[in-house]
Formats: sequence, C-alpha cells, structure tokens
Amino acid sequence: MTNFDFIKLPQIKSLALAAEKTTLLDPRSSCINARIALEATLHWMFDHDDELSPPYESNLNAYLKETSFKETTPPHILSSCELIRKAGNQAAHETRPIPQATSRYTIKELHKVLHWFTRIYFDVNIESQFDANLLPTGVSHDKGKEEAQKLADSLARKLEEERAQRAVAEEELAKLKAEIAANKAAAEAKPDTHDYSEADTRKFYIDLLLAEAGWKVGTDSVKVEYELLGVKRNASKTGLGYADYVLFGLDGKPVAVIEAKRTSHDPVEGKLQAADYADALEAKFGQRPLIYYTNGYEIYYWDDQFYPPRKVAGFFKKDET
Repeated sequence: MTNFDFIKLPQIKSLALAAEKTTLLDPRSSCINARIALEATLHWMFDHDDELSPPYESNLNAYLKETSFKETTPPHILSSCELIRKAGNQAAHETRPIPQATSRYTIKELHKVLHWFTRIYFDVNIESQFDANLLPTGVSHDKGKEEAQKLADSLARKLEEERAQRAVAEEELAKLKAEIAANKAAAEAKPDTHDYSEADTRKFYIDLLLAEAGWKVGTDSVKVEYELLGVKRNASKTGLGYADYVLFGLDGKPVAVIEAKRTSHDPVEGKLQAADYADALEAKFGQRPLIYYTNGYEIYYWDDQFYPPRKVAGFFKKDET
C-alpha cells in the first residue's frame, strides 16, 4: 500500500512511487524524482487537453509559465507545482545536504497535485488522503540510495524514450480527449471538497524561499507569528496582532515583515495588513521594516516610504542586510 495507488497512468505512478520510496532514505533523489513525476504529468496534460496550448519548449519551466495552464489551474495547485520544481532544482544543483523535511513536504505536495490531476482527468469521485506512515523506512540508506539512483536513471531513460516515440492514433486520441472533456466538465460541476492543506503549502513555500535567501526559520533572525500591539486592523479591537514572519538584522531590529494570505485570495489583500504590522514594528523598535505580502504563489515587495509595490521572485538575501 502506498500513497499513490490511485494513479491511473503507469509511468507517472512509477515516477511517484520512486519519489515516495526514497523520501526518508535519500531526500535528494526523492525531490529529483518528484520533479520528474510532475514534468511527466504536465507533459501528458499538454498532450491530451485541448484547453492547454503547447508551450515553446517541452519542459517543466515552460509548462508552468504557459498562460493557458496558469489560467485553468487552481492557485493552490500552481503553488504546489512551483514548490516541487524549486525543491527538485535545489536537490539537483546544490551541494548542501537536502533535509528530510524538504523531501517530506515535496512528496506531500506531489500527492496533492496528482490527486487533483486524477480527479480532473480520470475520476471525479477520487478520495485519497496522504499518509506519512506509508513512507518506506526499512531499507538501509546506502542500499536505498543505490536502488533509487538506478530507478531514477531507468525512469529518466523511459521518459526520454516516450518523448521521442510519441505517436497516438488520431481516433484513439480523439476518443480519449472526449472522455477527458467529459470528466473535466463533471469535476467542474461538482465542488472539490478535498483538503489540500493550503496553509502548510504556503508556509513551506515561504520557508523554502527564505532558506534560498539565507534566512533560517526558527532562529533569532526569523520570527514566525510574531506578537505585536497597536495593530489597527484587529478583529477583536484589542490592537493585538501576529505578523506571519518578521526578519531581524544583526542589531536586533526588524528589516522586513511578511504577510501571507490563502492562495485563493489576491495577494494584495495582505497589503494593508502588512502595512499595519510595519507601523507596529516601527513604533516598537524605532525602525520601519520593508514589506512583503504573498498568497504563497505570487510575492510583492513594498518599500512604502519611497516606492510603489512590485512583484518579485523571492526575498532579499540575508547577507544584504
């Protein structure tokens, strides 16, 4: 029994199982395999869904940036895809160890994406909850790493072969597209009640971006749910509020505040709340922090004393403070 038994397509299932098998044993291989599984999934979608326009290149970055994909995919799934891409890239290109926490979150996000994918294209009634207890733990690290590498190499070769040999009969493809269109229509007509744990995804995505910039959550330089008094927009009228993240410099003063909203919301909804927290921090420390607000997918940076907000790809680096 695994977390990915529900998957209908053998190749994608094999890739997902390879990622799951090494989650605890070899986090680096797990994150790389999860990224390959995501790319194979999007590859299939662009091949078989007429609502999606093929991008200029057949690779993960091009798929995720393609306008028709972004317009037809829920924001929380876009966020999960981006998290898997970043984790996979880090695992493939960075020499530092990849912690188990990263592979755990990445495999959980892959489960969310593949649950959504299966619901949209194959089974509108699917029910599958991620179970961390199903992650394999019984193989030695060295053996698991060796097996994972062999499996990853084999799957990568198969993926390349499939890319080179794709030739689906027009009649079968037309029939399959009709079935897909019918299932998508049924999925859109039926409310999606699956728990995608958006808050967890959003937090881990922000944590991942902070780590990329050299900020370590849990240290004195990054405070989470930081308590503040004098917050104007406070539902209980007490003035007490909690900033999602506050970044502190070496002098102990705040250099930035980060406000996060649900992926279903426009990130601009967090703008005024973030400004309130900046006011409260300035009153407490005598120094006004820079402002970031995000929905876990789009991030905006705002130096409200001098410049208007602008969309950014991540947070400023710790060594720039």
